[in-house]
Amino acid sequence: MRNLYSLFFTALLSCISIAANAINITVNVDDPSRVSVTTSYSSTPLELVAGDNAVSVDEYTQIYVRAKENVFINEVVRSKDGEDDKKQDQYSMTEVYFYVYSTDEGAKYTVSSANADDLRDGSCTIWVDDPTNVRVQRSGTYTDVDIVAGETTVKYIKDKELPLMIGAKNYGTELYQVKVNDEVVSPQGNMWYVTPADGAKVEIFANFPDEDVAVEFKYASEEAKGFITGVTVNGETVENYNDADFKVKVGSQISISGNITDYKLNSFKVNGNEPYFYSPYSFTVKEATIIEVDAHKYGTVKATLDIDNPDNVVVYKGYSYENNIITLNPGENEIELSETNALIQIKAVSGSYITSVTADEMSISADYESKYNVNVTEGMKIVVKSGTIDRNKTAVIYIDDLSKAPYGNSLNRADNSNIDLVNGYNEIKFYDGDNPFRLSFYGVESATAYKNNETFSGVYGGASYELSLTDGDVIKIFLASNPEMLEAELTAGDGVDASKVAVTMDRIVTVTDWAGKHNTLPGTEISIKPAEDYDICVAVDGENVTADADGAFTVIVSKNTTIAVSLPVETGINAVDAEKLDNAGVYNMQGVRVGNADMKQLPAGVYIINGKKVVKR
Repeated sequence: MRNLYSLFFTALLSCISIAANAINITVNVDDPSRVSVTTSYSSTPLELVAGDNAVSVDEYTQIYVRAKENVFINEVVRSKDGEDDKKQDQYSMTEVYFYVYSTDEGAKYTVSSANADDLRDGSCTIWVDDPTNVRVQRSGTYTDVDIVAGETTVKYIKDKELPLMIGAKNYGTELYQVKVNDEVVSPQGNMWYVTPADGAKVEIFANFPDEDVAVEFKYASEEAKGFITGVTVNGETVENYNDADFKVKVGSQISISGNITDYKLNSFKVNGNEPYFYSPYSFTVKEATIIEVDAHKYGTVKATLDIDNPDNVVVYKGYSYENNIITLNPGENEIELSETNALIQIKAVSGSYITSVTADEMSISADYESKYNVNVTEGMKIVVKSGTIDRNKTAVIYIDDLSKAPYGNSLNRADNSNIDLVNGYNEIKFYDGDNPFRLSFYGVESATAYKNNETFSGVYGGASYELSLTDGDVIKIFLASNPEMLEAELTAGDGVDASKVAVTMDRIVTVTDWAGKHNTLPGTEISIKPAEDYDICVAVDGENVTADADGAFTVIVSKNTTIAVSLPVETGINAVDAEKLDNAGVYNMQGVRVGNADMKQLPAGVYIINGKKVVKR
């Protein structure tokens, strides 16, 4: 029972909510007998009177104003106090529709209509021999014209309903001929588009005359005759189509079949027009007809392919997915292809690149898959120059938080090959031919980009970048923040030999005069590594840091930071007689025995063995 009350209460609230959102408008019509008005929530027309009609609808309701038969809508105009009148968009003369929003409360929509014939300011006479297979339609309003056998007076709006469109009413049939003022009009396909002047006479001949006309086949060569494999007239096979006296009745359907497998069709014309030939090709004979055929049997195409290093490329006959590979030698190669498919595709193998492809000295560009497509012709010379990729240059791309790009990311070389990215540092090996790189982040709210600590913008100001990298470049992309430049100060303590300390920033940037202040961005990695057998201590903002297994001290900058490099302070060992220490033992710098001569279990550090300092890294 409680559920029943709950449902009733929910339904009641829904009704109250709908009523609360109702929008009150006025629809003014000049003549309710000429139009109907419906809403998107009901197919039943509203009851209208001449003049104002109060209408209450929900927000976002669509209002349809439709003209009745032989009526046009001149316009629908919205008006509201304090606002300029606005004519509603009208895509045809028979229907206008618009949406009602909360801002339309109190608006009036004035509908102006008229009988179609009252607007039509031009007319012509249409004569038809057989109206059962003829359709005449006015363009613009797309209204059909009622025609009868003999003459019909047809009205139209000169600037909106012309040209008249004339065609066969029944599918699969054609009309014979159309004339305007005794002049034959050429069809466009199976349709005629005529623009008669006021008072003109249009004649439509649906039925074909009962007469025979000549149909002549002309061939460019004896070989071309072999292209035609069969001819039918109204579905019946004929054998005498090449005879000089071959005739058919006007209105006959001729179908011509051709051997498109073994023959190359150079041209096919019907009374001088060159239609697209597909086998069989069919048309209706309306007059004496000449069919011209130029064809020859497919042969082969021979060409020369000159390549500097065939190990760098693969060349396919046809498309690469067919995997028909041409075996090549360095220098000139004679290649032979079928005329049916004289295409070759050229692409670089992994680890190589193509410098250029020319065909008869004309440059060929690569497609979006970095493949070169060449349509080979007889005697063509194709030259391919290539090289082996040596990605001996290095850049890094640092990204703070890839999760801020919810729809993914991409880094592509110029050849569209992809490089996967991770958070933090990404080491990119490249050569000049990989430029420009395209780096994109999808769905990000904001992005800040730096190249070698200088800001740069993305394409169109977004989070997509075109990068032309040079050796040692550092790219940093911040998706989670808009950081400010920080300062990292490195100091060298008394006695420190700076030449024996290597400082690297961002993993690939060697800092020579490292003692001093350096501009850095948050997340910058600074590596400090002493030369072998040279001991140092490193403190960050007064706190000592420990070297890693390779003996390098790594600092990640997150704020203004001071990094102090100093020499170790020997305490304890000065007071210990190293020669008296057990030679089999291992001692720390304070003279405390910490293990045996096997140092595997000891952490990195400086120890005394046999009276000598030993550094474990």
